[in-house]
Amino acid sequence: YSQFKSSNTTGSYQFSISGYSQSCIACQTCQSGQLPPEVIALDCSTKKNQQLWKLIPINSKSQTISFQSVANSSNCIEIIGEYYTTMSKCDKSNINQQFILNSPSNEFIAAAYNSSLCLTMGYFNCTISPFNEYPYCNQQLPTNQRVNDLVSRMNLYEKTQNLGTRQNQGVS
Repeated sequence: YSQFKSSNTTGSYQFSISGYSQSCIACQTCQSGQLPPEVIALDCSTKKNQQLWKLIPINSKSQTISFQSVANSSNCIEIIGEYYTTMSKCDKSNINQQFILNSPSNEFIAAAYNSSLCLTMGYFNCTISPFNEYPYCNQQLPTNQRVNDLVSRMNLYEKTQNLGTRQNQGVS
């Protein structure tokens, strides 16, 4: 979920997830102004303004950029730690808001302070395509069938990341 396809729309960019082209990077609650806004994946066909980003150069001498929300221009994508992505007030001096598009086709969005750390969208749910069509999202099916379907789709890393976390809410 770290690879993206970018498209330029009226001077702003939309980033869809490679392999899940129906899902785009979006600023949750940016338009409504609720805090804290989050960066999540939403269906590309809805809330388009929340999915548009201005790529703001940090300075003219580097490839480092900031991702500024078109829906609310005071908010930029920020990495907190190594695993959590959120929206914060735009600040060009904040190293956590500085990124590099590290390939000619903009497939990877790398952290400027650590190019081995890439932006990834790990928040998917049963309300967006194609996930809403998977058996594990069908609440009419027996629990064991849904669990077996979900686990069969997970790689080893995803399985280990879901062991013993309080934040994991599981299949509802």
